[in-house]
Amino acid sequence: MLFSGILAIALIVLLFQRIDYDEFVRQMRNFWEAGQLPWLLAWSLIYAVLQGLRFFLIFPNRANIWQHIGLNFCNHTVNILLPGRAGEAVRPTYLKRWWPDLHLKEIIGWTLFEKITEFSSMLIFVVGGGLIYFLPQIKLDQKIGPNALIFGVAFIAISILLCLKRLQVKDYFSKQKHFSDIAGPLGKKEKFAWAVLISTATWMANSLGILAVVGDPKAAFALLVSMTLAGAIPMLPAGLGAAQWAAVALAGIINLAESEALAYSSAIHLVWIFSRLIVGIPLMFFAWGWPESKKPPDVSTPQLDS
Repeated sequence: MLFSGILAIALIVLLFQRIDYDEFVRQMRNFWEAGQLPWLLAWSLIYAVLQGLRFFLIFPNRANIWQHIGLNFCNHTVNILLPGRAGEAVRPTYLKRWWPDLHLKEIIGWTLFEKITEFSSMLIFVVGGGLIYFLPQIKLDQKIGPNALIFGVAFIAISILLCLKRLQVKDYFSKQKHFSDIAGPLGKKEKFAWAVLISTATWMANSLGILAVVGDPKAAFALLVSMTLAGAIPMLPAGLGAAQWAAVALAGIINLAESEALAYSSAIHLVWIFSRLIVGIPLMFFAWGWPESKKPPDVSTPQLDS
């Protein structure tokens, strides 16, 4: 942990040696004075809530939807505080402590299933968005621009429609009396479709949050993809340093000065971290207890077959 913290600090120090510090400070002050950060915070919270909803639909058990949302915030909190993606162990740990008869193998299996759906949605979002925003700029052929836009929009639309067709949404919801009943009758294919749709919505939520700060859809898309991928490096707590380096490296492509790219990425990253910690820390250390969990919470959702 000490090594990863030193590495993150070193990356950030190296960044500040190559950018205009006064411009960086001015940009950060502008974010605060313009009131852009509250919108970013709101969309960041929606993003984390949607992730919790996704696992609730994938793995129905005695935890209710609010507990799954809380567990997702706790996952992020530990990933922020510790390196090595240690937060991935939080959800299985709590579920097993609350209900020892749940099978750890099953929890881990559905967690891997969730990662597959998340990767699938990333392909939809990144490939479709890349076609829409970047391929039209290639000057190889005058027909590439319009065709890329059409293909990008069509790719995203068809992917979403295929998921909706699989779910038969109108007939499906008409059979449910309560929201907590939704996860019960889902088969694996339906779970996959729901998870891909919700994962795509999480990408959209993050995009809208970044757009509220950046103001340019292309720059928001590029920053989201680069920071998300760079921030996933397991040896850095919260991806600090790596996400900023990725944004600065991308600055020339999206017509930003390096100091602007660093200001955008730093503000976005700090709000992302804050939005997770303000929920995760109170839950873990005061409500649910850590490392020793408290008595299992009162649950209204019955156990369902998964």
